[in-house]
Amino acid sequence: MNFVVYGKRFGREEVGLGEFITPNTPAVIEVVENILATNPPDLILAMWDWCCKNIKYPPTKNIDKLEYTTRTRFLTGTLASQPLLKDVNDVDFWQFPFETLALPRYGDCEDISFVLCSMLLRVMPRGDIRCVVGTLYGWGHCWVSIFKDGQWYIIDPTLPKADDGGIYSTPEGEPYTALIKFDDQTAEEIEEGYEQFMNAPVNEEAKQARMLRYYDEPEIGDGYGKRR
Repeated sequence: MNFVVYGKRFGREEVGLGEFITPNTPAVIEVVENILATNPPDLILAMWDWCCKNIKYPPTKNIDKLEYTTRTRFLTGTLASQPLLKDVNDVDFWQFPFETLALPRYGDCEDISFVLCSMLLRVMPRGDIRCVVGTLYGWGHCWVSIFKDGQWYIIDPTLPKADDGGIYSTPEGEPYTALIKFDDQTAEEIEEGYEQFMNAPVNEEAKQARMLRYYDEPEIGDGYGKRR
């Protein structure tokens, strides 16, 4: 089945889910090579931690302006002209990895997950890594899952840092609920409801709570969305 994203880019543009996973784009290759050059003891953990610490939510506490900020960062004066902003979906905008990795590297849950999944596909066997669209505590979310010994494990790149317990510390399950898993070539619906989910409203209260973790906790943010 061909799963597509409706209204998450420009106007009524439809994009296949797999198109957001781009392991061979130059921006992804560069980040992976830079991490490999440090010879980390745990490569997967290092990539997860890099995404947690180097891709930031847009620098604003005004949640109503969150996605607008994300869009205008790379649209204005770069990829498109200002008038095109009128045609962009007002609720959410899904970025390709090269857009998210462009300095100063802004993105939210799906954008960061697309980057991490793309990076991991360069170093892990195909089939052992998937990007996941689903829910967290009942609200829309996106994360990455990896497979080992018959079990899927969650690595959530929206956390302030990689889990100290390691990459196999969070088995897939509640409060995370997967609706669809995909990479650049395949997609699998785990539970029915993908179409309804894609048209569901964004829970602004949940997004507000997640954002404040980055901006108001000194060990995480400095008031401008910068993670440490």
